[in-house]
Amino acid sequence: MRAAALPRLQDLNPLKFLPLSRVSYARLPGYDSSNASPFSIQPLKKYRWRSPSPGSDRFSFLRWSPFRLAVLAITIALCVALLGGGIRHHIVKKGEPPPRELFTWEHFDRLDGYYYGVRTLVSPSKYRPENPLRNTTELPASVTPRGVDKSLPKEPPLDPVRYSPYPDFESAEYLHDHAPVQPCYLDEEKRTPAPDTYAYPGLPSNMSQPYFGSYGELGLADDVCFDRYGRFGPYGYGYNMSEGGLGLGNISESGGSEKVFAAAGKVDYRNMDWGTAQKKCYEKNRARFENVATDSSGNTTNSKKKVQRHAYVLRTWTGFFYNDHQLLSLRAMINELSLKSGGEYDVHFLVHVKDDSIPIWASDETYEKTLRDNVPREFWNISTLWSEGQMVNYYPPPFPDNVANMAGSGIHGVYRSAHFPLQWFAQQHPEYDFFWNWEMDLRYTGHYYEFHSQVGRWAARQPRKGLWERGARFYIPGFHGSWADFTARVEAETR
Repeated sequence: MRAAALPRLQDLNPLKFLPLSRVSYARLPGYDSSNASPFSIQPLKKYRWRSPSPGSDRFSFLRWSPFRLAVLAITIALCVALLGGGIRHHIVKKGEPPPRELFTWEHFDRLDGYYYGVRTLVSPSKYRPENPLRNTTELPASVTPRGVDKSLPKEPPLDPVRYSPYPDFESAEYLHDHAPVQPCYLDEEKRTPAPDTYAYPGLPSNMSQPYFGSYGELGLADDVCFDRYGRFGPYGYGYNMSEGGLGLGNISESGGSEKVFAAAGKVDYRNMDWGTAQKKCYEKNRARFENVATDSSGNTTNSKKKVQRHAYVLRTWTGFFYNDHQLLSLRAMINELSLKSGGEYDVHFLVHVKDDSIPIWASDETYEKTLRDNVPREFWNISTLWSEGQMVNYYPPPFPDNVANMAGSGIHGVYRSAHFPLQWFAQQHPEYDFFWNWEMDLRYTGHYYEFHSQVGRWAARQPRKGLWERGARFYIPGFHGSWADFTARVEAETR
């Protein structure tokens, strides 16, 4: 029995199902595929040649198979769908969007004064805000238009000056009541003194006034302007890492930065140890915090007024990312609160170890490894670790009368009892008179010592009565008037 012949390659060609040409070809007379040699001597078969007639292929599609017609129909449908969708998308994109309802804040006038910059600085006597808070304030004659005015000078019209909100530690009045303040340094070799910050003695023209709160009520300076170089240049902003900086602000507009760096220099922070710097600063100024002062020879002198000390505690946690902007703020915080004040403050990191399975209290090696894996090197010696499991042992349950919360978290968790680790820390450090708890997501662009010293004095003047009621409301000077008016109003509303 003969095996079935395999199909020839031309029979497997899928293109033969498509009508690629309307031209029909006829096989030559006498052509024999089995003997295709041009030297064949077989006689030509009798063949009647086809004579093409006009319109013979006009209705050739009627001879298509149903399969070919189905493929053609599907192809046409897809092309029409794609083309129609593209046209519709083009029409919708070209059309105007429907109007939307404005947000409440969009009904107020736009304030552009925050964007004018240091090249529009004017002296405090010439300053006119674009949003006077009360009718007694004169309206500005003209407001600087939005955008950069090419006619403005390339450099700020005013020069930055050293900004020092500290008492005059060298004055006779201060030395009459207090022990002298010894200067502090960043390094143990005493080659790098604690740096100064710089500000401009003026404000951008027509800069907006704050609607909430009051500089004057707190005693904060409202006639100076900090820019990024004067504020953070002394802490690593504006110069390369090879010089000990952070490499930020090197390719941005830098008007006025040359004057700041000429006065302040560039501090190398690559081997900084803030813990050692704070400790050395306190030791040099120990006499300020004791009731009995001593001279340079160690002899007891007349009694001076004791300066109270503050622990400035930052609540951070494992896994927290310390970006460059946070490093600048933290360096400013430590330098301005601790070193420049002669040791009045000590800054501490209270680091929450979220993984309770890590026995930080049982092993020094585990403690050090956890610390170094989660805190930048320059802050190692001012950091203290704690965990919720540790607080359970320190404040053992039960707490039968505690208030339940919707989050369902335990009472020892930081969500409910952030004061537990702070109390525990305070018991470990009885040398401090006050404890501040500063959150890591809070930013302050002014001078840290000025803010905290003035807030402390202001808080000491506030009566205990009505404290919670006042704290539950926003103080808007343009609406409430003076702080005394605001206090009286709150008392009347909550009587």
